[in-house]
Amino acid sequence: MKKYYLQVTIDSNLDASTKAVQDCNKILHQNGYEPFEINLYKSGNKYIKKVHNFLAFNHLNKIDEGALLVVPHPLYVNKKYIDILEKVKQKKHIKLAFLIHDLDSLRKLFLNAQDDFEYMDHKMYDISDYIIAHNDCMIDYLVTQGVNREKIYNLHIFDYLCESNNTIKFDRSVSIAGNLDEKKSNYLAKLKDIKAVHFDLYGVHLNEDILASNITYHGAFPPDEINNQLYSGFGLVWDGSSIEKCDGNTGEYLKYNNPHKLSLYLVSGIPVVIWKEAAEAKFVEEHGLGITVNSLDELGEKFAAEYIGFNMDDSASESGVETEVETVSESEETSDYQYPSGWLDSFNDKVEELKQMFPSGKYWNHMDVESDGTDYLMVTDIPCNHTENGEAYCNLYNGMSDDAYVYKDASTQCWGFASYLSDYIFGSDAAAKRFYNYDSLRVGDQARIQGDSHTVFILEKTDDYVIVAECNADYETCMISWGRKIMREDLQGYYITRWN
Repeated sequence: MKKYYLQVTIDSNLDASTKAVQDCNKILHQNGYEPFEINLYKSGNKYIKKVHNFLAFNHLNKIDEGALLVVPHPLYVNKKYIDILEKVKQKKHIKLAFLIHDLDSLRKLFLNAQDDFEYMDHKMYDISDYIIAHNDCMIDYLVTQGVNREKIYNLHIFDYLCESNNTIKFDRSVSIAGNLDEKKSNYLAKLKDIKAVHFDLYGVHLNEDILASNITYHGAFPPDEINNQLYSGFGLVWDGSSIEKCDGNTGEYLKYNNPHKLSLYLVSGIPVVIWKEAAEAKFVEEHGLGITVNSLDELGEKFAAEYIGFNMDDSASESGVETEVETVSESEETSDYQYPSGWLDSFNDKVEELKQMFPSGKYWNHMDVESDGTDYLMVTDIPCNHTENGEAYCNLYNGMSDDAYVYKDASTQCWGFASYLSDYIFGSDAAAKRFYNYDSLRVGDQARIQGDSHTVFILEKTDDYVIVAECNADYETCMISWGRKIMREDLQGYYITRWN
């Protein structure tokens, strides 16, 4: 079976699709689907355009017999296109898979064309062989419209493809990216009333009259670049005219759709704030990706709290987000923690034992040594060469700490080394928890830093810096090091504790 995705271009050289559609097309292409291009005219004589565009859609009759065609829905063209699709389906016996980007009969953003969108949506329900819907809420809605649940598939969340080099800084500001037109998001004019929170705005169509001491406008950026502007605070998923709740057509639509900006915030590496009744609120809560609120008025109180419980995964826009692990509760976190009597002495004694087992300057690997299942106890004088050998000679250790990592596919190099140190100190049965508050960091904890790419073990901690043990800091040799000083501002990431 030939597999295609429908790609619409304008005047032969311009992609007419949105960022979301373009990303989906790229992913389909990577998975063996070929573009079936429809070229439309936008400029020129209106009668010529009309004839050309009608003939362009009739080009669909050239598709292979019995092919599978993925169609982005909706296409913002004349509603007759979907009638042509129906005829081609009947004539060429093709399968149609509609990938929903919006349901405008539900969103009601374009009221002057509401009848056309309702027609196209319901025709899509009838002629589709498969429908890819956003989430469970949208699936339930489609079923109420008479769609067979068996042919609907859950997307869960959109991908957002981009290059990212962010160094994430945690703070309690709120970023808003996208279309800032008050007609769509009239709540923006009321942000000035939330004095306890600073808002950073990015996008087009801003009415600068809404700017205030707590609102900063940073300009507009291309979709492939905006992510690198979002490196601190929280990203807001909200719509409508009110800060009390998401209301109106666009606000109510959040109960059914997957906003593409949610994927943008997550791929940028920042947590989110989302309306509690939004369809994706459950996804955010289940995977620890931010906080949910009934009203934006709650933000001041929530941000004033010492602890905010979220577990960021900077690849959350990709499929396979890991199940949330237990996190440290607010009552458990304190910056003034008093260690149990004699514990620090015992800790220091064990650290000295570990230094003898794993001397600084040696290499945590089994180069030229046959593995016997206890690699984690080996050290050699020979550095690894990951460029040539990958992880073939790196030591491996699976400890209890593994459960608290955002992703679960390592346990070698720095990760495995720190995990073994932790088990040696606390025992292999002590539960691991993830947290994000530096003030709650204690000796014996681990820090996952440098864009979730390196793990260190905390030997000493002050208000300004930590002293750590680690291996493979150069990402190449698996060299063991004791005593590196890392400043607080360079520990951007998350922490793992074995304290209960």
